[in-house]
Amino acid sequence: MDTHNQSNYIGTKTTQRVVSYDFNIKEYEEKIQKIEINEKKRIAQIESKLDLMDKITDNFESSHNSLIEDRDIWVSTFDSLPASIVVLDIDRRIKRANKTFIDIIGATCIDDIINKKCSDIFESVCIQCHETCPVKSNYSSTLNDFKVIEKNNRIYTLTYSPICNNNTLSGYVVLGYDVTDKIKFKDTIKKRDLLISMILNLTNCMYDTSSINIDKKISSVIKNTGNILSLSDIYVYKNKLNNTYTESIYKWRRIRKDAPNKSDESLLYKDGYRRWSYLLSNKKIIHSNVDDLPVNEKSKFISRGVKSILVVPIFVDTKWYGFIILEDSNEPRVWDELEINSVRSIVNILGVILGNIDRKEKIDVM
Repeated sequence: MDTHNQSNYIGTKTTQRVVSYDFNIKEYEEKIQKIEINEKKRIAQIESKLDLMDKITDNFESSHNSLIEDRDIWVSTFDSLPASIVVLDIDRRIKRANKTFIDIIGATCIDDIINKKCSDIFESVCIQCHETCPVKSNYSSTLNDFKVIEKNNRIYTLTYSPICNNNTLSGYVVLGYDVTDKIKFKDTIKKRDLLISMILNLTNCMYDTSSINIDKKISSVIKNTGNILSLSDIYVYKNKLNNTYTESIYKWRRIRKDAPNKSDESLLYKDGYRRWSYLLSNKKIIHSNVDDLPVNEKSKFISRGVKSILVVPIFVDTKWYGFIILEDSNEPRVWDELEINSVRSIVNILGVILGNIDRKEKIDVM
């Protein structure tokens, strides 16, 4: 080493630089605490919002489930109503219908008729021509009633009521009611009153001594009975030769194009009608559709186009005199209690009248 440089190096003082940091730990900790507090508040706000969102979600799900439940209840109620209900749009297309209506028209579900026009549905059953249907021709606010007949002959009244939004017609609600039983009940009452009136008139003939008047009255009663009960033929038979056969003494036949020329003027009990002889002589009645009669009894009626019969025995005092037979050639029928009891009453009065006629004839012979 150079001595000169060495001496210079030895003689030089080394200067150290000291850096001073002004650091306040307390202030730093306070800032950290403030940051932590703010973060906690922010987290709390986020958690609060999340809780609110959970509550909103729960409420939405609850409301949604409640709406579904309410809808199910509404649909169930709508479908259980006995009246048929149909909602139509402005173009008379079906938008909704309850189960009662769906069943009436023979559809399987609402999809079978949705968006179909009411005229297409009602065309085959509407009494009125659907060209004059009030829904098609009248867009007023008045109600319009008319009747329809379903394929099984049930009768309905339909009421059309407009649906308006802001005074603008948007569709119709159609209410249908089955009035078949009500109409039948009214018809039954009317039929009952007519039968009672006729029976009372017949009662007045019980002691009439004029055979001409009696014959006219009996013929009139038989004719009225046939018309009231919508029958085809009525015969009154009198037994002969110790009840071995019977002959008609009164008859009424409705005038119709398809009526057979031949009528039953007599009947031999042994020719397949022994059952009749036994039942009638024991005060039993016979009412049946011809198809349900025994084979040996039905051929006579089938040949004349008879569909149903009611046979009631006639007694004079305690003696079996004969019977009255009512025939329906229109269709099979169920003979109701009113019809059977009314014919019984007529026959009881006839028994008295016919007994009087027989006694008078015996007296005249003497």
